[in-house]
Amino acid sequence: MKKIKIPLCLECKHFYKNEYEEFCCKAFPEGIPNEIIEGIVIHTKPYKKDKGIQFEKKPVKSEINKIINGAKRI
Repeated sequence: MKKIKIPLCLECKHFYKNEYEEFCCKAFPEGIPNEIIEGIVIHTKPYKKDKGIQFEKKPVKSEINKIINGAKRI
């Protein structure tokens, strides 16, 4: 079975997709470098042109609140 690497970026509070569905973030608004997406570079330390912004894990609570607030009440 082939293992699939899920980018750490998906768990970062700075991550978003642009209008073209490209992976972007506050550090790399023009697109996250492939080295970071592919996990070759773990962006927990400064990386060239990252504007001083590195990986910060999304708060779990915010995701739970989105689910709860989006749920229909019975």
